[in-house]
Amino acid sequence: MLTDDDLAAIREREQAATPGKWRADGGTVRACGGYNHPIPLEGGYIDGTMLDDPQAVANAAFIAGCKTDIPALLAHIDALTARVAELEVRAVQYDLNGHPMPENPPR
Repeated sequence: MLTDDDLAAIREREQAATPGKWRADGGTVRACGGYNHPIPLEGGYIDGTMLDDPQAVANAAFIAGCKTDIPALLAHIDALTARVAELEVRAVQYDLNGHPMPENPPR
């Protein structure tokens, strides 16, 4: 499972990236909505904007991290889901006072 530090690093990359929905447009990533402008990813220029700024670096780090972050997050969710299922099974084995339920409760 992911540690608190792992989750904080993923959250930090997500928060630093350009906000809003993104979409792939061929080899370009664009912001959705009313802007439809390219998301800065690397050095150079797009529409007269220099792309070696901190936002381009943050966006590139976010995208590069996705390849490992997403599988790690999915595995983390799977582990948490399995733990919840285990606890649910245990919960029905005890009464509200924490005493074990009889195997054949009276009717």
